[in-house]
Amino acid sequence: MEGRVLIADDEKLVRETLRLTLEEEGFAVWAVSSALDAFPILEEEDIEVIISDLRMPVMDGIQFQKQVRERWPDIEFIFMTAFGSVATAVSAARGGGADYMTKPFNTEALLLRVRELITAVKNRRTMPQRLSDDS
Repeated sequence: MEGRVLIADDEKLVRETLRLTLEEEGFAVWAVSSALDAFPILEEEDIEVIISDLRMPVMDGIQFQKQVRERWPDIEFIFMTAFGSVATAVSAARGGGADYMTKPFNTEALLLRVRELITAVKNRRTMPQRLSDDS
């Protein structure tokens, strides 16, 4: 298994297309229609990357990221939006978003970025263990 990815997007077609694409590439994928639906999954699964829409009802992507970062600071975020703007990209970056893509996005570029971020998360998560193993 390549890694564990959670998709949060209120657009069913986008969510399901992305889920199928990632599963075909060997990722374990959970897909939800809202940020609120993501929290039970985050409690149970060891997610490495979240792909989140910026504009969702109840809780937008920036608010979602802020709450996730408080409890799971090592999870990486990729934001997607159909409403790209410089201000939104800056806001996403300030919150620690690893990437910001406008819809429609390049699937190959997204897959490459997901792989890179999963590798980074796995390396960070194993770092203390590797240091203690060397002692």
